[in-house]
Amino acid sequence: MLHDRRVPGGPGNIDHVVVTPGAVYVVDAKRHRNKKVEKREKGGLFRTDTRLYVGGRDGTGMLDGMARQVEAVHHAVGAGPPVHPVLCFIDAEWGLFAKPFVIRGVLVCPPKAFYKRVKADGRGGCAHVADLAERLASKLPPA
Repeated sequence: MLHDRRVPGGPGNIDHVVVTPGAVYVVDAKRHRNKKVEKREKGGLFRTDTRLYVGGRDGTGMLDGMARQVEAVHHAVGAGPPVHPVLCFIDAEWGLFAKPFVIRGVLVCPPKAFYKRVKADGRGGCAHVADLAERLASKLPPA
């Protein structure tokens, strides 16, 4: 894991980069204490738009903001494993039967669900993980 990395060529940072044998995850951590996180479908019968809502407000812009972070990590990884964006909500309210979901290619989840995903993805050989993490650390300096 790499924490608080600078995005080359501009402002902003990457909260966390998690390298597993099967993938690299770009994690944007958001603390929204006691605010409900949900996916809502907007639009009509023939055209719907899936939106992210946090505490009753449209937070879809948070998803769009991850594109630059993912691009920087993808460029640093090169032809390596796939790069997946994750928006991880800490201390948020998820509802009794709520599950992680994907909007615009971004996994939206609580920390526990992300941990389970990484743990499942971490099975198998990991000889290349340390090399990839070192390459990422050199191309994405601390913020």
